[in-house]
Amino acid sequence: MAKIDGLPSVLLQNVSKLIKQKVKEQVELVDKFAHTLYGNMSSEDLVGRNDSDLYGAALSLWQTFNQHAEPAARIRVFNPEIARHGWESKHTIVEMVVQDMPFLVDSVRMALSRHNIASHLLLHYPLQTKRDAAGNITDFAKLGRLSDATTQQTVFHIEIDRMTDSEAIAALKAELLSVMEDVSLAVQDWQPARQKLLDVIKALPKHAGNASKEELAETTEFLNWLAKDNFTLLGYRSYDIKPVKGDYQIVGERDSALGLMRRSEPRDLMLSELPEDACFPR
Repeated sequence: MAKIDGLPSVLLQNVSKLIKQKVKEQVELVDKFAHTLYGNMSSEDLVGRNDSDLYGAALSLWQTFNQHAEPAARIRVFNPEIARHGWESKHTIVEMVVQDMPFLVDSVRMALSRHNIASHLLLHYPLQTKRDAAGNITDFAKLGRLSDATTQQTVFHIEIDRMTDSEAIAALKAELLSVMEDVSLAVQDWQPARQKLLDVIKALPKHAGNASKEELAETTEFLNWLAKDNFTLLGYRSYDIKPVKGDYQIVGERDSALGLMRRSEPRDLMLSELPEDACFPR
């Protein structure tokens, strides 16, 4: 639990008391979740907060977490109100429950930045969970501490600049959902995309054209460096080059797409349409 002036925070102790007084089901799990969520908050982040709002925020995120076992992301963007939610915040709240994977936090930060939205608090924890047949959580723990876990999910509680425009709120939610889908596609297909890169490296000597030995060696060295986890491969698609009336048509193979390329349809291009420095020697 977070500490203030070397002593356990009375504020967070009160959150625990509220959980035990008000929550009717899964009391121990909800209390454990609140300890996990707020356990590393600094005294600065706790300044100006009250126990009832911290209780409400923890319970709200727990309910989203407990009710969402599917791999697809669950995202809420809302302004909590006492009358409707039982707690309030001067900020707009983003709740996210998403399958645990790399790049989540950076991707969320970049999405907020694209919308020029400041993040005032970002709490996130990757958790292992056990669920019953109905999908309800029966236990959870930080990664590596639950040997018989059935799922791994990351929960987010984010406090951002207050938003009052419903269209802007919907746009942010859509953006975050799209970003989470992109991350999922990139992570799922990272190894197959890396194998495609290795295949290219292997085949390169047979398709070097007029390149010199030095150019081939330099290119091969660079591609091998990329393949050694020095580059994030976000997508892949194979293209066929077909001669067409004195030009060449670049045709994307739809079934070859990996990663982010799976979300878009290939657009055929003529080689003459490309910038000169993007063309290869014919």
